[in-house]
Amino acid sequence: MARSGAHYTPHSRNDSSMHDSSYRSSAHANPGTAGSDTSRPSTPRFSTTRGDASYAAAVQKSSASKNPYLQAQSSNSKIKRDRVGFVTADKGFVSAKRPMTGSKKPKRGMTRRDFIMLGGLAAIAAALPIGWNIFRPVEIVINGARRTYNVNTPMSEILSKEKISVTAGNLTSVSGNVITEGKGYAYSVKIDDKDLSFDDGNNYKIHGGENITIGNGGDIMEEYSVETVETQPKLTMDGTWGAVTYVSQWGKVEKKEIRTGKTSGETADGEVTQKGQDCVLKTRNLQPKDGKKLISITFDDGPSVYTERYLQILKDHGAVATFFNLGQNVDEMPEISKKIIDAGHEIMSHTYHHDVLTKDSAERVQSELDTSYESIKKATGVETTMVRPPYGAFTEKTWAVTQGKMSASILWNQDSLDWSRPGVDKIVANSVNGIQPGYIILMHDGGGPREQDLEALPQIIDKLHDQGYTFVTVTDLMKADGDVPEDILTGKAKMPEDAIWPTELG
Repeated sequence: MARSGAHYTPHSRNDSSMHDSSYRSSAHANPGTAGSDTSRPSTPRFSTTRGDASYAAAVQKSSASKNPYLQAQSSNSKIKRDRVGFVTADKGFVSAKRPMTGSKKPKRGMTRRDFIMLGGLAAIAAALPIGWNIFRPVEIVINGARRTYNVNTPMSEILSKEKISVTAGNLTSVSGNVITEGKGYAYSVKIDDKDLSFDDGNNYKIHGGENITIGNGGDIMEEYSVETVETQPKLTMDGTWGAVTYVSQWGKVEKKEIRTGKTSGETADGEVTQKGQDCVLKTRNLQPKDGKKLISITFDDGPSVYTERYLQILKDHGAVATFFNLGQNVDEMPEISKKIIDAGHEIMSHTYHHDVLTKDSAERVQSELDTSYESIKKATGVETTMVRPPYGAFTEKTWAVTQGKMSASILWNQDSLDWSRPGVDKIVANSVNGIQPGYIILMHDGGGPREQDLEALPQIIDKLHDQGYTFVTVTDLMKADGDVPEDILTGKAKMPEDAIWPTELG
């Protein structure tokens, strides 16, 4: 490709590669004078030293119409700029600083000078849009009025120019009382729908299109010292009566700041750094969802010499049960306890010695629970924290001394009164009459002669089956209820590590 340029300077006359033998120096005369050579080529060569500029321009224009390189030079002789001020160049741009020759020598590679020039131009072009973006004007709306400012104008400068009238906030005490008027924040800033802090608002730089609202300044609280105080949870009851009582919420300590103002001397509550909650015991009867006719039958005081006969009756009549075993009996008959589990039934604690827990000390209550749990786990592998208190004697005060070792207390809805040995028919009637879905039936496995129970049990199961009832374990009955917490439903829930057991009743 030929080098570009606005003028063409010929080589010396001795350069035969560029001139005919018939082309003489006299041929450079004005074509309008005498002696002009009419046999010259249709596109004569010209010199920048020739006086007739119009002739040279005409010749050059004629050449450009035939020479594609000159056409590229002509079409790109002006630098184009787009609408945002960016420098652009079309394909085929020819530099106006270098002469164009008629040489058909092969194109040479880019010279060092070309490389440096192109690098410089690229750097300038890259810098132009950045600078243009920094200083370009944009519109904002400030307190309902449309204004034009440059991008990145700081809010402090805008406020100074707009002269918006606002009222500074006050210096207040920790209790909210005014100490000094006008010593608060100078103004407030809202960008669109977001309120900014004073520092963020003061340092904000616009980018265009914002809806800015400048308002009165906020108050500044006095400096203060902080002391953290703890509030212990209390033990509260939810409900007054029911067959089951379980922990519906474990207790947690609340930690809160107490602030003392260094100027005012006032004290006030500060931030709650750890949210606390009371321990809540839920007392209620179970109600299976979707109208399912589910019930549970339970046996206290085992294992005993009667246990295996109970297991056979339950198997023969298609029922499962829950056995509340005494720890001392489990230790004496561990293999019988294991048979209860192997047969698909459930074991829970009935304490270790069958104490009246409401009369025991806190230490004794906790020991009765712990030792019974250990005995059951050793004999069967089952972990449990569900308990049937002996005689059903268990109050809120007794709950308080357990230190969270119990997750649920299981009583009953139907008392067979089998312990009084009223006769088979009476035991059956007491167990069946008035039964409702979700009810728990109380019978005994040990603690005395149980021949009447063994004779009554098949009749109880059959009569309730005839009424459409299904026997399930206590934990399955709780699951069917749907409102018992998940951790309690495991049957072995323990107080979480981040919880604390209350010592005070709510």
